[in-house]
Amino acid sequence: MERNIFSRYLPVIFEVALLAAVAVFAYANRLPIGRGLHILQDRYFPCAQPITYSVATFDGRFGLGRGEFEAAVAEAVRAWDGPTGRELFRPAAGGELEINLIYDERQAATDKLKSLGITFKDDGSSYDLLKTRYDAEKAAHDAAVASYRSDSAAFEARKSQYEAEVASWNAKGGAPQDDFVQLNKEKAFLRTLADGLNARALELNAQVDQMNAMVTTLNRLGAKLNKTASAYNDIVGQRGGEFQEGRYVSAPEGNHIDIYEFDDRTQLVRVLMHELGHALGLEHSENQTDVMYRLNEGLTGALSAGDIAAVQARCGLK
Repeated sequence: MERNIFSRYLPVIFEVALLAAVAVFAYANRLPIGRGLHILQDRYFPCAQPITYSVATFDGRFGLGRGEFEAAVAEAVRAWDGPTGRELFRPAAGGELEINLIYDERQAATDKLKSLGITFKDDGSSYDLLKTRYDAEKAAHDAAVASYRSDSAAFEARKSQYEAEVASWNAKGGAPQDDFVQLNKEKAFLRTLADGLNARALELNAQVDQMNAMVTTLNRLGAKLNKTASAYNDIVGQRGGEFQEGRYVSAPEGNHIDIYEFDDRTQLVRVLMHELGHALGLEHSENQTDVMYRLNEGLTGALSAGDIAAVQARCGLK
């Protein structure tokens, strides 16, 4: 009889003990109770419940609507759900996993190069071609800057001479008619030189924007391809930091995925798939055919056999 009573209340005892453990864990780590429960569940019972997600930050400068982005997220989710036969993710307002679309210099660089007709893939060949073009344009730019500075110095010297002559004649009460006409001609010529220098300066600035876009892309590709060469610097200042298309962050205050860059929808879905894999607790793979390959360079929108095996092992699925 006593054993039957104990058996009847065993589930209740277990739930109370679990809640107590969650409370202790949350307090020790300065976490809300709900967050503590999610962390413990993920640690000891992975995939027991779908990870709820929602789109939080959305930047429209990528050229797609919020609905299109949410559809891409849903496609990436289905790519994980389908092969496993399990609902691993579920959309929910204020979900535990926030997905953010953030526009910064990475996507701006991609858009800039596209506008110039420069296309590339995330491979060594594209890196080498872009590096060759950058080196050539950098050399031409440096030569143009040297010429501009030389001509600017000559302009400033001629302008100073003109201003000295004007000051001299003003001190004498005014220039004779012939000298006055000549000074006006010199003034007009200086204005023409100044306009030409200003136009050249604008062109040089446009070249700087183009080369900085190349620098951003070269550094991103270099980081992904593990290039050992020193990182390129911006022509006007160095941004520094690691270049990534996206990242998954797990922090005490919550988990989030940030997407920074993509060339097209296919690549967007793959980047989302890769980061969702991290949200499931999967690490990088060394197999180039895997979505979880550390360089995230493939174009397929489907999980590989290696990806499926990894998520089945993580979730305890057969």
